[in-house]
Amino acid sequence: MASDKDIIKEFLVSLGFQVQPVGLRNFTSALKGVTATAGLVGKAVVGIAVAAEAAANVFASQMEKLYYSSRRTKASAANIQSMEFGFSQIGLKADDARAAIEGVAAAIRLNPGLKGLLSSLGVNPNQDPTKVIADLVETLSRMPHYQGAGIAQMFGLDEQTFLMLKEGLPEMKEAAARRKEWMRQAGLDATAADEAGKEYMNSLRDI
Repeated sequence: MASDKDIIKEFLVSLGFQVQPVGLRNFTSALKGVTATAGLVGKAVVGIAVAAEAAANVFASQMEKLYYSSRRTKASAANIQSMEFGFSQIGLKADDARAAIEGVAAAIRLNPGLKGLLSSLGVNPNQDPTKVIADLVETLSRMPHYQGAGIAQMFGLDEQTFLMLKEGLPEMKEAAARRKEWMRQAGLDATAADEAGKEYMNSLRDI
């Protein structure tokens, strides 16, 4: 079987070129280098495309979860994201915020009488659940810890989350407000993003 060098030589001679051994060797070496580089670039481009698709899928999946969480809790997508950020600034996690919002909404759905308790505590039960949490924690913080924590648990807030919120409520609210302002300045619409994410994931399932 002819080598790459012989094939290249025959091709160049057929075109009327005078082929010198040293020149042919340099040309062949350069050609291999270009071919190898092109192969690496091709792999890199494919890798970037795969990574971009994976990132898009992850983002869309998160937005889809946000969409359905917003539907279940009646909290706006922007408020959920802002509270998640606020929680992350006081030693809690974004997942803790989502669990707290879901817990409060579920508690009120399952026990409508809790609306009366909220009202008696001076908390508007009909507002966004993220605001219910902030107002409730602020009110319960004035009570002895055991008493406030006991009431908080009735609304799906575990003792550790309540404790961290009680101690870091001003910082949490300030961080949440800062996050909302960032989103506003950037022109980001969380509601539109979560709806788009839901549609994207549904389209993938259809495919």
